[in-house]
Amino acid sequence: MPSWPYERLERWHYLSFLKSPKTLEMLERIQRTASTPERLEAFVLLIKLELGYQLHEAVQRTKFELSSHTESEFAFQSGPVSIRKRITRADFERWIKEELDAMSGCVDRLMDASGLSFGDIDRVFLTGGSSFVPAVKQIFVDRFGGEKVTGGEELTSVATGLRCGPANSGRPTNAPDDNRGDRRRSRRRNVATKTRRHEARIYGNPVRAIRPKAIE
Repeated sequence: MPSWPYERLERWHYLSFLKSPKTLEMLERIQRTASTPERLEAFVLLIKLELGYQLHEAVQRTKFELSSHTESEFAFQSGPVSIRKRITRADFERWIKEELDAMSGCVDRLMDASGLSFGDIDRVFLTGGSSFVPAVKQIFVDRFGGEKVTGGEELTSVATGLRCGPANSGRPTNAPDDNRGDRRRSRRRNVATKTRRHEARIYGNPVRAIRPKAIE
């Protein structure tokens, strides 16, 4: 079984790309000779019934539960497609290790480029949905200390800031920036970390949650 059909599950709306006669014919041909044809049958039904969004929502619920609990049951039931699997936080963190390493490296490169030490930073503000993930928060706690790491309105603060910034500045957003020096000095004392860059892969990657045994 090639891996690329499963990779389409990474974004729920990509599932529609598999609903072509050529792809469905290929999957049904593989199903006829598979050692576990029922799993391929479930995958084909997932595509034909366009259940990508429902699957994505089930994955989201599981990952949110893992933010506050050490394990959760992934449960998806829609018509003939039924998937149930116990997922631990350790499983999830192992699946997203590549993304966690990328975030850690990004923070370390930022600090090296700034010429500051971790002790020079007064406050780290985490925002974006990925900041709910304990392993993501731990990256910053390990470097800056738990007392400096804070957050709030994780799913709306970026949009709020974009809306309020121009209004509070008293000038059009395309006006020349006369306060660059002040903001540059401010950045030397504060690190505002936005983790949305990796959010899509961490919080929107159902393939990692269901692929191992559920529907391969």
